[in-house]
Amino acid sequence: MQSENRIDIRNSIATKLLKIVFGLYLIIAIGITLGHMVIEYHYQKKNIMHDLEKIQKTFEQSFAIDMWQWNHEALRSSVRGILEIPVIVGVKVKNTEGKNLAAGGVIIQDRKILNVSQQVNLFGFNNEELLINGDEVQKFEVFMHKFPIKYSYDGNLIQLGEATIYSSSSVIFRTVKMGFLMLVINAVLKTLALWFIFLWFSTFLLRRPLTSLASAVKNVSLENLDSFRVNIKTSGKNELKLIENSFNSMIINLHNSMVEQNRAEEALHDREAHLRVLIETIPDLIWVKDKDGIYISCNRKFESLFDAKEEQIKGKTDYDFYDKKKADVFRENDKTAIETGGSHINEEEVIYMSDGHKELLETIKTPMFNQDGELLGVLGVARDITERKQAEYRIAQEKEQLLVTLRSIGDGVITTSISGEIDLINKVAETITGWTYKEAHGKDVMEVFNIINAQTRKECKNPVQKVLEAKTIVGLSNNTVLIARDGAEIMIADSSAPIFDVNYEILGVVIVFRDVTEKHKIESQLQQSQKMEAIGTLAGGIAHDFNNMLGVITGNISYAITILNKDDELYEVLSDVQKSTKHAQSLTQQLLTFSKGGVPIKKASDINRLINESAIFSMRGSKANCIFDFSNDLSTAEIDEGQINQVIGNLIINANHAMPNGGSINILTENTEIESESILPLSAGQYIKIVVADKGIGISQKNLQYIFEPYYTTKQKGNGLGLATAYSIIKSHGGHITVSSEIDKGTVFSIYLPASSKGIIEVEDKEERKHTGQGKILIMDDQKSILKMVERMLGKMGYKVVSVTDGTQVIKLYREAYKSDKHFDLVILDLTVPGGTGGAKTIQELLKIDPKVKAVVSSGYSNDPIMANYESYGFCGVVPKPYTIDLLTEVLYKILDVK
Repeated sequence: MQSENRIDIRNSIATKLLKIVFGLYLIIAIGITLGHMVIEYHYQKKNIMHDLEKIQKTFEQSFAIDMWQWNHEALRSSVRGILEIPVIVGVKVKNTEGKNLAAGGVIIQDRKILNVSQQVNLFGFNNEELLINGDEVQKFEVFMHKFPIKYSYDGNLIQLGEATIYSSSSVIFRTVKMGFLMLVINAVLKTLALWFIFLWFSTFLLRRPLTSLASAVKNVSLENLDSFRVNIKTSGKNELKLIENSFNSMIINLHNSMVEQNRAEEALHDREAHLRVLIETIPDLIWVKDKDGIYISCNRKFESLFDAKEEQIKGKTDYDFYDKKKADVFRENDKTAIETGGSHINEEEVIYMSDGHKELLETIKTPMFNQDGELLGVLGVARDITERKQAEYRIAQEKEQLLVTLRSIGDGVITTSISGEIDLINKVAETITGWTYKEAHGKDVMEVFNIINAQTRKECKNPVQKVLEAKTIVGLSNNTVLIARDGAEIMIADSSAPIFDVNYEILGVVIVFRDVTEKHKIESQLQQSQKMEAIGTLAGGIAHDFNNMLGVITGNISYAITILNKDDELYEVLSDVQKSTKHAQSLTQQLLTFSKGGVPIKKASDINRLINESAIFSMRGSKANCIFDFSNDLSTAEIDEGQINQVIGNLIINANHAMPNGGSINILTENTEIESESILPLSAGQYIKIVVADKGIGISQKNLQYIFEPYYTTKQKGNGLGLATAYSIIKSHGGHITVSSEIDKGTVFSIYLPASSKGIIEVEDKEERKHTGQGKILIMDDQKSILKMVERMLGKMGYKVVSVTDGTQVIKLYREAYKSDKHFDLVILDLTVPGGTGGAKTIQELLKIDPKVKAVVSSGYSNDPIMANYESYGFCGVVPKPYTIDLLTEVLYKILDVK
């Protein structure tokens, strides 16, 4: 027993401990020795530097005298003498120009340590002229001491050059070498002595008690843990005694641990049984394979897959139950889980061997490792997802159907998450915004759906935030503009609504919008038209009354002039008044035309001829010129030539004013067809298009919307009725006028007039003559002043005039005259009599009395079509107010056929 427990001294802990202590001691001793050397080295170096300073004091005066006296031999002797000093290894002397005068021994030249021959040359020599004994880096450090060489002359110190003396660490090593050897020998002897002393004590104090402990431990077994104790023979309480107590405590703890382990194994067995019940209860398929794919465990649900018991499945692989192709797939999934080191999810279709039904399983395969990280096998869990997949398929179909529906919707549709990121955008929305689905998906809705207020130009509030706050459908204001990706501004109408889940929680927001730019333009034009009609009604009423009063003034002045001598002063005064009233009549006529009071007297006309004549007249004395581009096969149009001439004249004059320095006015005519889906507020059909374009100063977008309003003008001169009248005239002709303009680029007016298939009727000009006649004329007007004026005019022509103020009086007088055979040759009827019987009702009664009655309709303002189509209502002619002798003469010539 003792021989078995005996340990060789070389392998004992004491010996190993001794080696460690010896090694540490030796390292410390060497370290102390080296530290002592370093300190001694620096001490000796400091002494040498002091010696160099002393040598300086000895030789600096000698160098100065030798160099001053130019004594070559003396300088050589001084160099030789300084090199014989033990601490000096080299010397070098330079003049004030930096040239070497003397050198010898070890010196530093150009950062190299050189060993040069002793040489002296008071004239100096270059570096390459040095006599070099050897060009090598010294093994020891070379350090130097520099001092200036100055000569005292007449009380002044003259700088002659600089001397450098060198010393080396080799000098120091010679001094400390013997001391270093003594320190090393001393450290080795101390180490050996301590080795033997420590080895002797360790044998008695450590090795023998440890051997005793090893013999005692050998008797410990699992059977005697409850009673066995260790006893180590050692003196006093020391570390070994502590080991004895600790070992005995370990035995007790081990015994207690064994007891606890037995209890834990029993509890583990119970838990395993409980876990087995739990696994068997889970409706999923659960199985375990080893790392080679061999089944080692499974639950009852898995047994039904193979229609076999667990014991029959253990030890087999997938190849025992499936064909090779399917088994390879299962095995490959196992390997994928093992290689990734984590759970691998895949779908596997299986057939239950118990009844043959199929299921789609979602399988999770997870590798199992022990505590050391070694692979044990693969745990598999599978769940039937057949119904879930069918539901997902139905949802996918519904989603696809929803996408198809969204693509088919004529409105733009954008759906977002609650954070405002875009999930979906349909084709219409792509077209309007300029963003494709791929580009827009995931972006913030305000980046794609960039909307501002058209009036304030401020950014609109995020529609997603508005919906989330209101939790209901919200709409935009009527002035919302979407800025497309290319910068185009599109007027839109939209609504935004929340998207709810089955629990009525908001999942996102859907925005539905459409481009209403053209609709907005049409509505604006409609509002403009309605506003013009309202203003026109007011202007027409005022113009009608004013025209009547002006007619009285004009007619009476005209009559007064005819009875005055031209040399009479009053004749000149009345002529001036007559000129002014003509300007007033022109203004009144524009108001009447603007207010639709002047229903156009239409006839088929040549538009090209009319434009050419109007342009020539309007451009007289102008710096600009007109460039015509007329269609040769232009259709005719049924127009009132006077009114259309007024429109063309206004546009040409405006274009001329827009180019004060001259330029070209381009006038184009062409046939065009308006489709039913056109944005223009016109019926479908054939039209004549007239374009008047200039390259003048242009009209700002701010002012462009007001140019057709009456009395709106940006000119210093003008009454603002030109374009308003043009708009009204074109409207009354069943046409439309548009305008586009840019500042400093010019303005383009486009006029559309309905085309006609009628031919042009040429009218011969009648020779103007002074009219006289005879007969009986009945005239009706609600203004007595007008009646008096017309009586004077017709009376002077030779007619007998009877005047009344109401249609009932006309009917009565005409009936009486017709029965007495003293009938009237002509009846002039005012179309409108406020509060009485006007010309329309009166003519109906007169026709009953006399189907051949000669009646003329008269009015200064009326929307009634009678003025344009008087023959259809039984009239023979029409005379507009204000009355003039020329107008009356024309009617009399036509109806009474007076020569």
